[in-house]
Formats: sequence, structure tokens, C-alpha cells
Amino acid sequence: FNGQIDMVVKREDGFYQEGNKVHKFVGSTVVNALVKAVEEAGIDYMSIDHLVPHQPSGKTLNLLVRNLLKSWPGFKGMIHRNVEFTGNTSAASTGSLISSGIHSGKIKKGELVVVVNFGSGLSIGIDAFYA
Repeated sequence: FNGQIDMVVKREDGFYQEGNKVHKFVGSTVVNALVKAVEEAGIDYMSIDHLVPHQPSGKTLNLLVRNLLKSWPGFKGMIHRNVEFTGNTSAASTGSLISSGIHSGKIKKGELVVVVNFGSGLSIGIDAFYA
């Protein structure tokens, strides 16, 4: 992502991401990538039963959802979240949500699940599958 590397800062004890800049990155770049990926995959967003986003923080997750719903008006799918109970579990957040969704019966066989991961190094990964 050209122009985004300034969000990563090198210090003596390692690399850090500028939290506020990364928050804004999620609200714009991640949302735009998700909308584009779903469109390019030929998926009608109204057919998505479950959206499972990475859980960085309640504030950032709320921004992602708020901005996504501007592009997906009337979206009826379940947006899974657990950050309020687990905190940021890093790369495990989406897998944990999928597992708990299946085991609780919220995610049922044949339903369309879209997963969006984002994180370290300003990477974004988007997957879709039928449960």
C-alpha cells in the first residue's frame, strides 16, 4: 500500500504501528478492499450471511462496520464480534469467531461467510466460503 508505510515506525526495541493512523487505514483502505473483493468475486453483498472481521479494538471495529454499511446499505448479514470479551487476539480472532459461530449454531451449513483479516505490516486478507 503505497503511502501507508509511514504508519510503521522503527524504534530501538522494534517496529510499532501508529495506532490512530492504522485506525483510519481500517476505516478506509480495508473497507474499500473488502467492498472491491466481494464485487470482483461476483458476490452480491446482500447474499452474505455472516461477516467475520478481525477484532483489533471496539473503536476500530465500529469504524469498519459504520463505513462498510455506507457502501452496503441494507446489509442484513450477521456481523460477528467478540473483542469486548476477548480483547485483540491477533490472527486468532477470526478463526475463534468462526469456530464459536459454528459450535453455537449461529453459522449454519450452506451459509455464506466472508472473513476479512488485516494487521501487521498493513496487510489485508479476504476470504469467502460456504459453511
